[in-house]
Amino acid sequence: MYCVGHARETVGPLNPGNKAQSDRADARAAELAPILTKLRASGIASPRALAAALTARNIPTRSGRGSWTARTVRSLVARIKRLEP
Repeated sequence: MYCVGHARETVGPLNPGNKAQSDRADARAAELAPILTKLRASGIASPRALAAALTARNIPTRSGRGSWTARTVRSLVARIKRLEP
C-alpha cells in the first residue's frame, strides 16, 4: 500500500489487522454520519465549525482524547462519502 496525499490506493488485499482497523473506522464513520447531517442541517458546514461543534457536544474523537480538528472532520467526511452506495 502507498499513499498519495490523502488518497489511499492498495496493491493486493489488506492484512487482517489493517482490515479490522478499517472496518472499525467505517463503523465509527457510519455512526457519526447522522450527527454530521444534523449539524449541517442546522447551518454548520465548514470543517472547522463542524470540529468545534463535535468538540462542544463532547463527541469523542477516535482516540477518545482531545478535540476534533478540521483535518479529522475532512477525513471523516471523506470516509462517509466512500461508504455511501
